[in-house]
Amino acid sequence: MTLSRKNPRAKQRWTLLAAVVGALTLLVAGLSLGLSSSNFELDKNANHDLTSTHLGGLKTSVDNKTTTTSFVVCELGAAPPTPFEIQIDAERMQVNSIGASATTGGCSFANPLDVATSAHTWNVTRAFDSTSIASHVGGPPRNDVTRIQTASGHD
Repeated sequence: MTLSRKNPRAKQRWTLLAAVVGALTLLVAGLSLGLSSSNFELDKNANHDLTSTHLGGLKTSVDNKTTTTSFVVCELGAAPPTPFEIQIDAERMQVNSIGASATTGGCSFANPLDVATSAHTWNVTRAFDSTSIASHVGGPPRNDVTRIQTASGHD
């Protein structure tokens, strides 16, 4: 193909070719820059030493007061033995004990396939592992309670 000012058909072909090459370049760049599970770091220290498990969701909101050390979690399955570490948003907490049962009515999750199997009051130490205490929303999509464990894998 040659570009000729006298032949408008040739100019159209070159324009189409340039558009296709540009679109393919953007597609390849977008795919190569996409994050995979191996590139996500929970703790930003570049060591692959954490794993996470979605345990459930907050039934109601939690404030940012240091005196708030218990809240109800809608559980997706049996909770691990205490003590264990969880993360809600950017705050980490240590679960010291699991208390009284609560009803699962009002439990909701971002994933509509998630169903609460039980709900309990969790007693925690807030701002664990050098994180800051924060308030947390009690409804989807930001009510996830995630267990954090030190293990080999990708964090």
